[in-house]
Amino acid sequence: MKPAARSSALLIDSHLHLVNLDRFQYYWMKPEFTVLQHNFLADEVRPLYETCNIDQAVLVQAHPSPAETKYLVEVANSCRFISAVVAHIDLTAKDIEQDMAKLSRSTIIRGVRHQRSEDQSADWFLRADVLRGLRAVSAVGLSYDLLVKPRHLPSIPAVMEKVPDLKIVLEHMGKPPIASGSLSPWAEDLAAIAQNPTVCCKISELVTQADWKNWTSEDLKPYVQHALECFGPDRLMWGSGWPVCLLAADFAQTLSSVLEALGPLSQPETDRIFGENARLFYNLDSQGTSGQHLKSFSGGRLP
Repeated sequence: MKPAARSSALLIDSHLHLVNLDRFQYYWMKPEFTVLQHNFLADEVRPLYETCNIDQAVLVQAHPSPAETKYLVEVANSCRFISAVVAHIDLTAKDIEQDMAKLSRSTIIRGVRHQRSEDQSADWFLRADVLRGLRAVSAVGLSYDLLVKPRHLPSIPAVMEKVPDLKIVLEHMGKPPIASGSLSPWAEDLAAIAQNPTVCCKISELVTQADWKNWTSEDLKPYVQHALECFGPDRLMWGSGWPVCLLAADFAQTLSSVLEALGPLSQPETDRIFGENARLFYNLDSQGTSGQHLKSFSGGRLP
């Protein structure tokens, strides 16, 4: 692959996971996920980043425990390319204010998420204890990675009204039903959320929402184009979702599929979606680590 001509803007993966089966048992790891049945650590993603010229990464929790948070912070502090951690938090915890105060003292933790929220009822985020938890996140100035399924999307505008200062990024575009080919009601619900100008959206793990064995970039395109129309290039950020993405695609395919689905963009728009927006949202260092340029991929590239 020849390097693509582009600016020197940072390239940031806004959604990286690590899997360490020697230390944690992951509730979401189903027996049929055979491709994920081994460790996926920083040393394994490093060469992928070098090949694809990714400068920085945001490391997102994958096991809902304080023990994993400690582990991720240790890993991040030892890896130059990991610039931030999104840590586990239980929004319904009795001592949520104290938990948030402790997490906010870390220099590498920039955000939090309640991982099992996607398994909850449609109106779970409107519960009093959950709203209290979100207010505690907002109070310490950390961001919140919103992990939901389409059934939760209608309640999110009301949540944002009740916690107006909370800095939110919607993960995985709200998990659109790509495999079914349906757009409604996901499309209308996403548009309603995007009406709040402070909310951002991750273009991440879309291949796992499609038909794992038979997806194409064309399958993703209507959903990505709708998100682009709703949020604009200033509030979208790309994330690989590695290694979960391996259920449907390798790292390079995950990147190229988004490039193809987005279609032609200006250089400034491209730089924002693939780096600058994540840098600003998570308050990352503006200095890159690889100093390289994103290379062209089959069917798609950064210009």
